[in-house]
Amino acid sequence: MSTRARLQIAVSVAALVVVVIHHAWPEFRADAFTGTFLVIAVLPWFAPILKSIELPGGLKVELRELREDLEDTRGAVRSAELQAQVGAAAIGAPAASGQVQPRDDTEESSDRLMALGVEYERIRSAMPRGTPRTEAMTRVLAEMFKAALPLRELDIRPLITSGSPGARLAGIAYAHEHPSPEFAEPLTSALSISEDTPFGQYWILRALRHIAAMDPGVFRGRLCALLDEYRDRQEPGTDRKYEVTRLLGEAGCRTTRANDPYGF
Repeated sequence: MSTRARLQIAVSVAALVVVVIHHAWPEFRADAFTGTFLVIAVLPWFAPILKSIELPGGLKVELRELREDLEDTRGAVRSAELQAQVGAAAIGAPAASGQVQPRDDTEESSDRLMALGVEYERIRSAMPRGTPRTEAMTRVLAEMFKAALPLRELDIRPLITSGSPGARLAGIAYAHEHPSPEFAEPLTSALSISEDTPFGQYWILRALRHIAAMDPGVFRGRLCALLDEYRDRQEPGTDRKYEVTRLLGEAGCRTTRANDPYGF
């Protein structure tokens, strides 16, 4: 059972218990108190579809707006944390585990980028999920950005469709540092098909947002549909939900769902 479902049940049960206790008193009579708590008991189940509800006494609760604002804030905070971690790592943090040596500034080869991909895979397989692993992967990604920057030509298609998470991240890092409208289609397809790690998906979305800033018109038809479908699969309050919603708005994609705009 999800945390959300447990919370819904807990709130409903608590509100109903209050009503039962209120009824236990001899002087009990049906009044606004009972009505209010009966409404509260069912609110968690209807919050996803109700826009607002007015409680006895004139208290109006904007349910959906409040929920969506909180989820959006959580996603924005998480996204900002990831970007700050990469920024801090790029300033001077060493590559994770020290197995990949600092780059020679004159080196303009994809070899280092691929070596970092191997290191990324080692971290993913050797470390349990959690903050330390995410931080280690972020340090490697920061080094990937540095390695990708001097490269002038790299075919990212075989990389981002590879079965290797490290190769895919290498292609994503290059696209992030060299955003181009020609990358919009392969990155969006990879987001929906080949990239199955939350870490990789997040950085694809960041690369796509760079592309949208350059040429929002490239996101039309199938690409908007793929992004829309991806958005629907994301948990509320996640960095990926936040980023794809922003991307859809910046790209000018239009939703067909009523009262659910891609805007901010």
